[in-house]
Amino acid sequence: TISETSETQFKLSLPSSSPRYWAVQPKGPAPYYELGTISSIRKVIPDNQKTKPALHLPLSSVPYHGLPVTFIWKKVSGAATYRVVVYNKTATGACNTASVFWDNLAPGVNFNSGFPDYIGVEIDQDGIAGSPADKSGKCWTVTAIGSDGTAGVASDLGSYAIGPSKPVLLSPAKNATDVDFQPTTLSWQNEWTPNGYTLHVLEQHMENGFTIMKEVGGGNTSSTQMTLNLKPSTSYHWNVEARGTDTTNMTKSASSDFTTEQGCTPIASAPGSLSPGLTGVDELDNVSEYVCYVQPQNTQSPYTPYYRLQWQPVAGATSYQVKVYSFGNGSTVFSQEYTAAEAANGVVVPHPPQQGQAPYEYGWEVRAKNSCMSSYGPASALRYYECFACFTNCGGYPVAPH
Repeated sequence: TISETSETQFKLSLPSSSPRYWAVQPKGPAPYYELGTISSIRKVIPDNQKTKPALHLPLSSVPYHGLPVTFIWKKVSGAATYRVVVYNKTATGACNTASVFWDNLAPGVNFNSGFPDYIGVEIDQDGIAGSPADKSGKCWTVTAIGSDGTAGVASDLGSYAIGPSKPVLLSPAKNATDVDFQPTTLSWQNEWTPNGYTLHVLEQHMENGFTIMKEVGGGNTSSTQMTLNLKPSTSYHWNVEARGTDTTNMTKSASSDFTTEQGCTPIASAPGSLSPGLTGVDELDNVSEYVCYVQPQNTQSPYTPYYRLQWQPVAGATSYQVKVYSFGNGSTVFSQEYTAAEAANGVVVPHPPQQGQAPYEYGWEVRAKNSCMSSYGPASALRYYECFACFTNCGGYPVAPH
């Protein structure tokens, strides 16, 4: 830039991305405009080389927890990048600028939209947050660097203390899907060993357009994992809190979400609408429809009586277990498993061998299970029937062949 002025000062705007140099040369009057001797050359220092970055976080008054450590400072106009230096502290807690822990250039990223004048960088390196043997913390400075590599003035020294590290969630991974639900194992790790952990697991669902969260599991543990039985096809939100010696030393992990796999829910209800469905043996008196089916071969040969037991199917059931008990002594006289297809129209139960005189009185129950279950669910309420031993003439009681 070449400009003329009759004054002894001159103002102009220059780019701040790199240094500029200037000099003054006197010029004589018309008509000759003779030029005098040029002055010595001076350097113009742009803002990024004369402004100290103002440090924002971490603060010396608040203990920092775990990795990564986020360093935030105020932007310097014209800076192309920044030099971040982290220093160790002495045993007395003083900044030891002769002991550099970390020294690197960091372009920086915007802090967030609410703080457009601030920029920062996360440093995820073992030891940057301290260690059990070094709880005094560390110090740090930031220097703005111009596009030509010229360094500005370093910021004042900042410092931060070291507190218990935050747990880091490992599994399930963030936003994972098709996670096993029975059981689900949640695991995490921590740089230090606290007094214990508190796991929070919240179930998420939509209600009237809002996400509703309800805590459904977790609790205290000294381990770095916990196994829970969760629901299928359900979204969950979870985090872990490390417990120190008091409430001021409690640190919480970042939160994460996952969705369990599709699957069936274990059956928690018993089959209903049992037939025969008498609730007590006394009801059997004079009830002619509760008599055994009989399959007579002929009047001179032994017979094989049967009874058909039926119930309301249980949604999702893959099999059923039927048990028949002697009313006299409560012993199990018949036990059989049936697939859902085999039991679709009820099951035919043979008349168990009995001692004494007919009629024989029985109680029975049924249980269901599905593919999620290794054992059967709850039993139905006990119901009763009685069985008569007869051939083709049953004294007026109905007889039907199997």
